[in-house]
Amino acid sequence: MINLTEMEMLGLYVLLRRHEKDLDSNTAGIKHKIEELLFDLLTIDELENLEQSYVLEGRTLMERLKHKGDTA
Repeated sequence: MINLTEMEMLGLYVLLRRHEKDLDSNTAGIKHKIEELLFDLLTIDELENLEQSYVLEGRTLMERLKHKGDTA
């Protein structure tokens, strides 16, 4: 097992999403697991703009994720 920070998880998800057509079943499964977590934490708009948010506003987005996770 490995532990990922929230930013590492977002970065991995952005990378997997960029290369979705090339994923095998194992990496597609990882992408799906991360998506399930993100669906519970983010709005649809945030999900649709996740890559832009990750690049431009990663720290702000992470603070919102942490706050939502604390209240869930």
